[in-house]
Amino acid sequence: MDADDDMIGSKWSISGLRKVLRANDVDDNLIFSRIKDIIVKTFMSVENEMASNFLNTVPHKNNCF
Repeated sequence: MDADDDMIGSKWSISGLRKVLRANDVDDNLIFSRIKDIIVKTFMSVENEMASNFLNTVPHKNNCF
């Protein structure tokens, strides 16, 4: 398989997906902006619980083990 064939099979690359979206007159920048927004809001919704759990379970603040 060639690196230029990024839209072959069931696992497309992000760049391949974006090419198809653009070819179909879909604003891929808007879609990815909305995806980023959802991801940020998801992490914001669990930030307090994550911070609390982090403080209770991580013995040293400079590492996670």
